[in-house]
Amino acid sequence: MKLMTLKSTLALALVAGGVFATTPAMATDYTQTSNADVTFTSGDINIVDPDNPGGGAGVATPTFNFGSQKIEAVDKTYKADSVTGKLKIVDNRGTSAGWKVTVSGTALTNQSTKQDIKNARLTLSQASINANGSTTAITGITASEAQIDLSSSTSTPAAVVDAAKNSGNGKTEITWTKDNVSLYIPGASTKTNASYTSTLTWTLTDAPK
Repeated sequence: MKLMTLKSTLALALVAGGVFATTPAMATDYTQTSNADVTFTSGDINIVDPDNPGGGAGVATPTFNFGSQKIEAVDKTYKADSVTGKLKIVDNRGTSAGWKVTVSGTALTNQSTKQDIKNARLTLSQASINANGSTTAITGITASEAQIDLSSSTSTPAAVVDAAKNSGNGKTEITWTKDNVSLYIPGASTKTNASYTSTLTWTLTDAPK
């Protein structure tokens, strides 16, 4: 019985000593891969406010007001009293094909008598560009000074902004301040004590110039 007890005690001592002497095994990582997929399809290109696509005329194009002016017999160039709105283009085609915008205007007309002011001209210059929320480091999109003939209903469209190939994706906003918009009225043109209006037509072409 004593011999058996000794052997048993010695065995327990060896096991206990083994616990303190053994180094834990290092953890091993096992990895696998998987995918996260998405497929995009082509959208539209248009002059539109993406935040208000059903807003109608004037929501995505600017309006220029030149206030009340005295009739004069000399040539005059008037700065705008106010500019309301911006030119907004959205290109969701996903092609990076580029685009361009032109503008034309009807004759500057007395809406009551239908009498026109001959040889009137609207000038848009030094527009600022915002592309997808950024106004800096914009490449490929350029705004041109536009001279818009307001003397007839068939005036030649003037280039306003151009997005070269590989630019113009997403949302682009073109802004004019009142200091960058002017209206030329010849002194020799007949003017009456009334308001005159021209309708501007902005045309987006889905390719650059």
